[in-house]
Amino acid sequence: EVQALIVQEIESQYPPEIIFLNQLMEAETREEQQQLLDANRHMVQPQLVQVLEAMEKQIAEMGQDALLGRLREVKAMVQARLR
Repeated sequence: EVQALIVQEIESQYPPEIIFLNQLMEAETREEQQQLLDANRHMVQPQLVQVLEAMEKQIAEMGQDALLGRLREVKAMVQARLR
């Protein structure tokens, strides 16, 4: 319980885009991701793609291929909604 409060406090200091992307990455299914995107249409903006691209570069440099693949899936979903 204390740990959850600490995590919540730390996350509250992140920009909304980072919090939203974290939720998308933690979603267990593509359906959950779609639901998050539906519920947060106001967050689906070109600047969100810019944040994703910056994260993509960092994750690629760290060599975390599984995480990179998941991030790229999220990026594709966001880009599809911007078309």
